[in-house]
Amino acid sequence: MLAAELGNAGTGWRSDALPIVLLLLAPLLWLYPVTLGGRTALPVDNLAQFAPWDSSAEQFGFDAQPHNALISDLVLENYAWQRFVRAAVRAGELPLWNPYQFGGAPFLATGQASVLYPPSILFHVLPLALAYGWYLLFHFALAGLLAYALVRGLGLSSTSALLAGIAYQGALPLTASSVFPMIVSGAAWLPLLVLAVARAGTPGVAPARWLCAGALAIGMQLLAGHPEVAAYSLVMAALLGVWQLLAAPAPHFTDGRGQLLRAALLAAMVVLGFGIGAVQFLPQLEAVRGSFRTQAPTLDTVRGWALPLRHVLAFIAPNIFGNPSVHGYWDLFSGAWMAGKPVDWGIKNFVEGAVYLGVLPLLLACAAVVRQAVRIRRASGDAMRAQLLSPRIFFALLAVLCLAFVFGSPLYALAYYLPGLSQLHTPFRWVLPLALCVAVLAAYGLDDQLAESRAGRRGTLAAFCIGIGSALILAVLLMRIFFAPLAPLFDALVQQLALADRAFADGRMFFSFTGRWVLQAAGMLALSGLALRLLWAAHAARGILRTACWLAVPLFVAMDLALAIGGFLPANAPDMLQFEPPVIAFLRGDRSVWRYTTFDPEGSKPLNANSGWLFDLQDARGYDSIIPLQYVNYMQRLEPQTELQYNRIAPVRSAAALGSPLLDLLNVKYVLTRSPIDRPQ
Repeated sequence: MLAAELGNAGTGWRSDALPIVLLLLAPLLWLYPVTLGGRTALPVDNLAQFAPWDSSAEQFGFDAQPHNALISDLVLENYAWQRFVRAAVRAGELPLWNPYQFGGAPFLATGQASVLYPPSILFHVLPLALAYGWYLLFHFALAGLLAYALVRGLGLSSTSALLAGIAYQGALPLTASSVFPMIVSGAAWLPLLVLAVARAGTPGVAPARWLCAGALAIGMQLLAGHPEVAAYSLVMAALLGVWQLLAAPAPHFTDGRGQLLRAALLAAMVVLGFGIGAVQFLPQLEAVRGSFRTQAPTLDTVRGWALPLRHVLAFIAPNIFGNPSVHGYWDLFSGAWMAGKPVDWGIKNFVEGAVYLGVLPLLLACAAVVRQAVRIRRASGDAMRAQLLSPRIFFALLAVLCLAFVFGSPLYALAYYLPGLSQLHTPFRWVLPLALCVAVLAAYGLDDQLAESRAGRRGTLAAFCIGIGSALILAVLLMRIFFAPLAPLFDALVQQLALADRAFADGRMFFSFTGRWVLQAAGMLALSGLALRLLWAAHAARGILRTACWLAVPLFVAMDLALAIGGFLPANAPDMLQFEPPVIAFLRGDRSVWRYTTFDPEGSKPLNANSGWLFDLQDARGYDSIIPLQYVNYMQRLEPQTELQYNRIAPVRSAAALGSPLLDLLNVKYVLTRSPIDRPQ
């Protein structure tokens, strides 16, 4: 029972000091260039792929291919938002209305700019282009510290809690979401909400501070501006609240009045949390109801947007389907690096398909569940009830449910029919609560390993990791040596596997690409076993060496997860953000009131959506997930809006539409294009 395990959080602050410092520093393993290194995390080089920046790319040292073409949203949306908010605040105004997109649209109400979210102060006190690295560092550190607090609250050791903190803050679903800072912001508060519900629902615990802590977590998630993360967090909290009531010890379980009071306390937490976030949530709700998203997709449609089953491989090898920041592959036959475009044969892109939680956390989580199953089998009576309703079982069942949602199983109907959740199009984001479940279970698994090491018993998990990892390495090497008879098989796989024929020239390339990532996963698996072996060695060591042995597992996981995300974000000089191309200077020279659009029948994206906003140019197009339905209907009369699935009002495609009076009503004076316009007016 949670109630039984929520008492002893440790032996004092000294045991927590080093883990806290490590959790503050761990994100620097991959964020150093965009924090202390003085570079920007913004994909400035992505702008150089589009007119009018492309003609000036060389003077800023940018190649024809951006470092990571997938994360343009960070500069086209978030940077444009924060620049607009910063200017409004400095002018002493609230940014209620955005005149630069969609012919004018609500701004503050849409919420995703996190205008009212307190940590957004970083965007106002630091140089804007450099603030992103520090903003991300703050939230990854916060996520780790709160996950650490959650596991300490469950009564586990500081070493196990450190593992949970690192596993959660470094989980690829969280770190790859850096392109969407509002998602990272919301997910960082999830462990605090879980801890608060666990504490507030525990008989005998003074509830007031935990009620406030849980309300704070809910309020911060709502103010962060991504309601999807808040919705998933509330579902997780509600399930935990029900579990708490069921898991209450016998005297409390049968106390109807006490159970009702605990349920009322949890309800009050939610109400207070919504009270904190109402200033953002209520306008956002109204904006969504007036947007083009009012028509909910069917259950089957949403399930179709889930991860394909083959994506389970990414839990072990994060880059197995490609990585947009890796420009080439190692040829395992010649040993040469084959530079080129990033390989991509995933049905989902890298951010949507980011599910890697670390090899060792997954194994420790599974081991923790197996250990609990053994305890249940050996128990009876009240002891069996206590084991069945233990935290391990709750987090294990929730992890299974999240997995079912992530892969779009029929069980997704349980989420789809909850109020408001039918509007959500991304079942794969249930991997965020899954990441926390795995982190907590991994902490339990490590606690079991620590107990075995103290008892002088060498666990089988270390041997399993070393054995399987070594076997996989040997298998790949043997396949490389005897590849000739296997070549037809790999050629056939290229033709049969979805999208493989577009990414790989032949079976040799397919084997080289996938083999490299399998070798890396196998190496991580074998090294995981060695890290576990160091736990046993800790008892024979003394001083700093002993501490290093205790910390081997958490530090190895930090290295593994940093390697998975390392290089994903660019580290650019921000100079191009201050550059004004000649055509922009011409447009800004017209001081009258006007709007522009683009004519783009070829799809070359001149002055890509939102990029004119960087120069305060008013666009008839726009790029945002909340577009007023009235404006969508208006633009549908001009031309079919074929980019709504990408949250965009499209450029004009046909020359005939350029003569429409609908553009005149929008006060469109300029049309930017790279294609000839064969019309006299």
